[in-house]
Amino acid sequence: MAFATEAKADSCMHLYYAKGFAVEYFPEYKRLTIHNPWGGKSAVYYLYRHQKPENLPEDAQAIQIPLNTIATTSCTHIGFLDRLGLLASVKGSCNLSMVYHPEFRKKAAASLVVDLGDNYSINAEKTLSLQVDALIWSGYGQQDA
Repeated sequence: MAFATEAKADSCMHLYYAKGFAVEYFPEYKRLTIHNPWGGKSAVYYLYRHQKPENLPEDAQAIQIPLNTIATTSCTHIGFLDRLGLLASVKGSCNLSMVYHPEFRKKAAASLVVDLGDNYSINAEKTLSLQVDALIWSGYGQQDA
């Protein structure tokens, strides 16, 4: 069986405006490539729905979708997540005092969202204790981005 890096995609999402990523469709998964805006190595993720495909590379970053729980390191993500209808999935975020989204502030006031600290020095223990499906991390201002 060929590894995904050797496999040909059934189709590819054609993007008109966004340039920071590419999505390729395979029978058992989608390959999401996120390009580093600062010119470094791209990140590749393999998204699957039910059972992890056996034909992925051994070192593949495989993610089962849909995601049920999310944490984020930037309050700027909250508006985007709301627009996607995913605000209920957010279990943790950095700098809660800087979030001005009314619905999210209600969640935070009701202790339905955990404050993960400052986005430049995230509280790793709190983040790991949430056991979320994904952590959305902002590369802005990172030295190794």
